[in-house]
Amino acid sequence: MVGKVVDYKSKVPPERIMVVNKRTYTGMIVGADGKFTTTIPKTDTLIITALGYELKNICFKDSISKTNYQILISLYPKTYYGNEVVIRPIKPIKEVEKEIGSISSTYKPSYSNIGRDNVITALYMRFSKFEQSKQRVAELEERDAMQDALKELLRIYIKNDIMYLDDKEFDDFIEFCGLNINYVQSSTMYELAEYIKQRYDIYKTLIFRRKKIK
Repeated sequence: MVGKVVDYKSKVPPERIMVVNKRTYTGMIVGADGKFTTTIPKTDTLIITALGYELKNICFKDSISKTNYQILISLYPKTYYGNEVVIRPIKPIKEVEKEIGSISSTYKPSYSNIGRDNVITALYMRFSKFEQSKQRVAELEERDAMQDALKELLRIYIKNDIMYLDDKEFDDFIEFCGLNINYVQSSTMYELAEYIKQRYDIYKTLIFRRKKIK
């Protein structure tokens, strides 16, 4: 059997081609021209591969009998699959500071324009399920906006080697910090960084202790 191994697309022989007999486990390293010659029983299978390429099995068991076979073998590069990686550009700290300052509640009470004489209606609307749900939604939106801004801050801190956190730890760490919107908006960027760094040191110590106990 005479064969030549090439890349399926470029038709150029790849590097480090190897041909192995699947039954005997004997094989050969093919030269740079991709050509090889071997003698095997018709029922044997050859495994052919190269550096960075998929395996290919060649067998002539079901082929028409010949004295010699001449074949061109095309190999396909390996495909690697990994976890999805999300790449986010790091925002400038001034932009994050502006985002924090612009966070405000979207809650507008339905009873705000009711006159003083209609107190009963105002009280009803104040404690109604609809009004409470509306307020809750506004609180959640405000919290989400603050968390998004804090995550941007954490990415800035990580980029500047102030701390080391995985994206998966962000939500847990932000909850651990126990920050509220009033404190975040009234603090300077330096004060906020100092507080978050202190909480980070405690957070990492607790995580280390949990791992040690396990």
